Amino acid sequence: ELDGTEALRLEQNYEGESYYTYIYVYEDTLRELFVKKDAEANPAFGTKILEVRDFSMEQKEENLLQFTCTDRSGQKESVFVAVRSE
Repeated sequence: ELDGTEALRLEQNYEGESYYTYIYVYEDTLRELFVKKDAEANPAFGTKILEVRDFSMEQKEENLLQFTCTDRSGQKESVFVAVRSE
């Protein structure tokens, strides 16, 4: 969750520092926000990816996520993503 908004949070290390990447919908726009782990994350500051009518994330299995997106024209698409960690 990102400031009350449902979000996917991915943690990664970069040059010895921990960062989060958030994927979420804010003001009808799919966005991505990359911040240092200890920094305040404000959903308004995310990079706009796509205007959407609807977006959902669902964990289907332990390492399998389904993302479903409906764009502003009503076109609906789903994708499955297998999660791996190093």
